Amino acid sequence: MIDLPKSTVFNRRIPKQKFYENLSVTAELKRIFVEQINVIYWRNKISPTTVNIAAGETVAEIEVIEIRLNQPGLDKRVLQLIDREIPYHILFLLV
Repeated sequence: MIDLPKSTVFNRRIPKQKFYENLSVTAELKRIFVEQINVIYWRNKISPTTVNIAAGETVAEIEVIEIRLNQPGLDKRVLQLIDREIPYHILFLLV
């Protein structure tokens, strides 16, 4: 999907249950996770340890998260929740 160096590949499945079971989310947001998302993958990690770049002053690393959807759209509150819980900058790929 994105042609990043092989050294950045992470390819780990993140169970969506980790987000809505371990966080205080409303029943509505849990329903949105279940209905709108099929699966979540942590595809890449772009950092000084994975590519030959120095950490910036405001960006230390970037995570590439792929979200496979069950429908054409996704409620933006899901992205906001994931963004709040992961302490790095994130590039979301919605498929």
